[in-house]
Amino acid sequence: MSAASEEPDAGPPAYVWHLAAAGERLLRIREGGGRRRRYLEPGYAFLDHTLAVNDVAVGVIEAARDRA
Repeated sequence: MSAASEEPDAGPPAYVWHLAAAGERLLRIREGGGRRRRYLEPGYAFLDHTLAVNDVAVGVIEAARDRA
């Protein structure tokens, strides 16, 4: 239980990891890549799609558990 909300915890927080400039530069040297890609915050369409895909995945897992 979370002390602040008294609701069950939903699991660990989600993180989005990306390489910093130095790491991306090293990767480009090793892999022979082009220009550095700029990191952009995910948009609402991407987040909406990700949540929808996860909803389907959870539904499939729950349905499989119910059949077992």
